[in-house]
Amino acid sequence: MAMVITKFNKLIANKFIWIGFTILIVLAFVVWDMSIPEEARDGSQAAPATLYGKPVSPDEFRAAYVHTYMSVVLSMGQNIQITPEVDAELTDMAWKRLVSLKEANKLGLAVSNREVVEAIRNFGGFQQNNQFSPAIYQSFVQQFLPNLGFSAAQFEDHVRQELVLQQLQRMVAETVLVTPAEIERAIRSFGDSFTVEYALIDETVLGEGLVVSDEKLEAFFENNQERFATAPKVQVRYVRFAIADYEADVEITEAQALDYYDLNIEQYTRVEEPVEAEEEEQLFAVTTTLPFEDVQEEIIATLRRETAAHRTADVAMDFVISLVPDRLGNALAFDEAANSLGLEILRTEPFARGAFLPDIDAGLAFTSAAFDLRPGPEFYFSDAITGRDYIYVLALEERFPSYLPELEEVREAVLAAAQASAIQDAMEELARSLKEAAEADTFAAAADQLLIQTRGPVEFTAAAGLSDVDYGQDLLRAVLNFNQGEVTEPVKVSNGYLVAFVTGRVAADPAEYADFRPQIIATIAGERSRILFDEWQEQLLRQADFQPRVIPERIPDEEEDDEWALVR
Repeated sequence: MAMVITKFNKLIANKFIWIGFTILIVLAFVVWDMSIPEEARDGSQAAPATLYGKPVSPDEFRAAYVHTYMSVVLSMGQNIQITPEVDAELTDMAWKRLVSLKEANKLGLAVSNREVVEAIRNFGGFQQNNQFSPAIYQSFVQQFLPNLGFSAAQFEDHVRQELVLQQLQRMVAETVLVTPAEIERAIRSFGDSFTVEYALIDETVLGEGLVVSDEKLEAFFENNQERFATAPKVQVRYVRFAIADYEADVEITEAQALDYYDLNIEQYTRVEEPVEAEEEEQLFAVTTTLPFEDVQEEIIATLRRETAAHRTADVAMDFVISLVPDRLGNALAFDEAANSLGLEILRTEPFARGAFLPDIDAGLAFTSAAFDLRPGPEFYFSDAITGRDYIYVLALEERFPSYLPELEEVREAVLAAAQASAIQDAMEELARSLKEAAEADTFAAAADQLLIQTRGPVEFTAAAGLSDVDYGQDLLRAVLNFNQGEVTEPVKVSNGYLVAFVTGRVAADPAEYADFRPQIIATIAGERSRILFDEWQEQLLRQADFQPRVIPERIPDEEEDDEWALVR
């Protein structure tokens, strides 16, 4: 897990600091595929894996995966790109999450409703002027969550799970010990003074661009064919029911609005700036509650919208039910049912799982539902999918399996990748040549021999940093474990490789950094607890006799194709 954290740490804009477990294991991962066997929808035959000898249902795993995905999105605060490699990481994290929550249940760990509310209210992203803002939270619930296919209730459940996992992580962290020797080593890395010369080996050092021959191009494609495979895609038809169409008929009484006001009074309570009491030194916070009359119209609008959404969902479910075959196998075809209600039938372009569909406001719920569809009169249509402004029902149009293209189909992309790889290999080879030459001669002489320009010397400590030097942070990390007179290994940077020579290193006085000891201990313990927690989760999976089940996607036979033709 430490390697995973290091790999993705730069991608995180961690705005959701109250989700402690997210900080530990949820990083910049990307959704590619839900990794759920889809040849069946019920029973152990559809189980994606077994835990403790019992099958885990697709729904249970999907929930764990979606909560993991939610943590990723909340951690990054932005949309995420899709790669198969990250799906594998997400899947692994989802299983660890699932088995950890089962262990927490065995241990009797629980989180109260009050703790969930406090976690949400204390989150800085939902505060304004240092106090919880119901308006910001409602905007998050009504605008952000639906785009991901999540509801407010699911988000609250997500927070509850994160708090439970925090408890588990703290239990593991209590077993971590930091020795005095480790502290002293950390202080040395933190406070030692370095004098360093270094060189950047980038594309400009190579001279003329490298030419990739046809033979090398074919060899590169042969060895990296999977990189150019197309992603599985799906195309669907769909109808949508506008929630706004049902709002006009909704009437909300003053009594209903007042009940909502009383049940959610904290939303309308404001904490003013603390004021000093006239006769006492203690500061008191002044709390005021907005009168019902001031928020009555806002409440009525909220209730009207919620009621309209429920009614719209009921109408959409009636549409879904009309598509279900009766005992004799009779049912309305999707187009027939839509036409009978005067609904417009819309059609998507083929899309990959997790793709952003600009005209759809149901987010991940829409795309996930689309990939669950299968040919057959009972499986080609979805349940009602709730979005921000619409309720959707989907019908499978066509599935496009992943395939490995021929070289000529992707020659331009392969050539660009092959050239980039050749340049990367040439830069690394030159950087290693510099290291080897510098170990046999002076750093400056070795660089001159290879026509590489050196930089420096620069003087710094880890405590002060190197913010005013190009590649300062990379250089700092490169030399921390090297002594005077040593040459570092080539360090990969954004546009090439760094090689550094430590011309001097002066040991720090531990007494000067005594005030930093608590932070150093906390940092070491935190990193170790992350590694230990990940290992503990691995152990839980082994104890649960985790057995993943891989089921290849089945291609419908001719009989199924005929049956599918009947419902199209």
